[in-house]
Amino acid sequence: MVVAIPFSGYRSGRSLNAYGDQSPNECRQRTVPLTKRQNAAALNRRFHLAGEMLHRGTVRHVTSSGHNPRNRPTRLAMSAGSNPSSTPQEQTVQAMYSDHEPKAESVALGMVIGKASEFFDFFTYGIASILVFPALIFSFASDPTAGLTYSLLVFAIGYLTRPLGSALFLGIQRRYGRGSKLTVALLLLGASTAGTAFIPGYASIGTAAVILLIAFRALQGFALGGAFDGLTSVAAANAKPSERSWYTTIPQLGAPIGFGLALLIFTYIHSSLSTEDFLAFGWRYPMYVAFAINVVALFARLRIVASSEFVEATKDFQLDPKPITRIDKWGAVWIGAIVPFAGIATLVLITFYPLGRAVARDSAAIGTTFVYEIIGVAVGIISIFAGAYLSKHVGALRVVRTGGAATVVFALLSLVFLQSDGIGTGAFIITGFALLGLTYGQNPRLVARQFTRRDRYTGAAISADLSWIVGAAATPVVAAWLIDTIGSSGVCIMLIIAGVGTLMATLQIRDGRREEMVPAE
Repeated sequence: MVVAIPFSGYRSGRSLNAYGDQSPNECRQRTVPLTKRQNAAALNRRFHLAGEMLHRGTVRHVTSSGHNPRNRPTRLAMSAGSNPSSTPQEQTVQAMYSDHEPKAESVALGMVIGKASEFFDFFTYGIASILVFPALIFSFASDPTAGLTYSLLVFAIGYLTRPLGSALFLGIQRRYGRGSKLTVALLLLGASTAGTAFIPGYASIGTAAVILLIAFRALQGFALGGAFDGLTSVAAANAKPSERSWYTTIPQLGAPIGFGLALLIFTYIHSSLSTEDFLAFGWRYPMYVAFAINVVALFARLRIVASSEFVEATKDFQLDPKPITRIDKWGAVWIGAIVPFAGIATLVLITFYPLGRAVARDSAAIGTTFVYEIIGVAVGIISIFAGAYLSKHVGALRVVRTGGAATVVFALLSLVFLQSDGIGTGAFIITGFALLGLTYGQNPRLVARQFTRRDRYTGAAISADLSWIVGAAATPVVAAWLIDTIGSSGVCIMLIIAGVGTLMATLQIRDGRREEMVPAE
């Protein structure tokens, strides 16, 4: 309920708003001065109504004529009844956080926690796919390379099922609300990751171990498709235009932070146990941690999603999901799927390939690689912030386009780096992380701009799903085949393909600043 209460001061004749201040816009209609008694009565009515509205959390900044200059609530608290939801569950969540006022900073923190939890699951499973599953689940393979290939194929299944999860969970969101969708998706994501930890080895249950691994991985990807929440849009809506590049970049920090957390846990466990104990039970503990992290991330995201600020943003900027069949420009979807190719492929190759090389050597090499990866994580975080700074001054299009070209150069340098297993491997990892600010950090902002306001939420979600199929599902499998065929030069070829793909996709974008609107993540 929005109420503007005109009040004419007895002496000054000013029109006051509901807060007792003179309106920012002078009242166009002159009012007749009131008598002292009328003035006092109007004042009492005004304070009574203003107090009632503050109690309900429905006051907006309005002028005496009923005009709302910024069309935004000055008090962000809102009762569940003031914004009816599709389900009683949604109303309950909104009531829990009715007094929560999400600042841009708190939204940013929620984004980092949410994305870090997703990437923790991603890298926990990915590290196990390199270190554990070839020996534990695919021990029947003819050689270690074949076992690694089988493990990477199962890893890819998670990204093939992700679009199916997106389609289903977008329907759940339209019918039952965003909070219900996130609750189911994140609990399923954590449960499927934790469930993987209970799978016995092939030596114990045979083919059933492979089937269980495939099933849990498929559920992981399915749940990941429902974790798209649009929090980047809220951060951009609340941020100043000059700070928007920073807040739209913040979710990308989830990748290095999630990977760094997974690395620290694996490093500690791997260094504390023998190889036999690590393969028997040590690798399972990070999987258990994943479930706890997802629960924390769920509450952090619900606290923001259930707030009135988020509800207002989804209405004002049309961030509600639309059916996939109603997307107008599928060309933008495919361009959005290829633009992040260089960033995602680089991220996958610098994190997984060095570990694969270390496994082929010895346990000490694995520990050294972990150290290089942790240093790379720190470099990657700094690089993403640097990319945001560059985007603010030269634009996201130029940054990502430069990143595509830089990936090709990095591919050529990898021929030199990968000639040695020590310093060369470290240089390969750290240089790759240094490129993330160009190739990975600005992708969401650039991709989201290619969609109209009506298609932005659903279009960006589909583009993200397809980009991870191309960059994270296909890249390690193809790279493993190339490496097995021609050696470490296969990494160079894969990086060149990714860099050229991103460069060509960005060349299809004529204007990197097309309709500066709230990006959809």
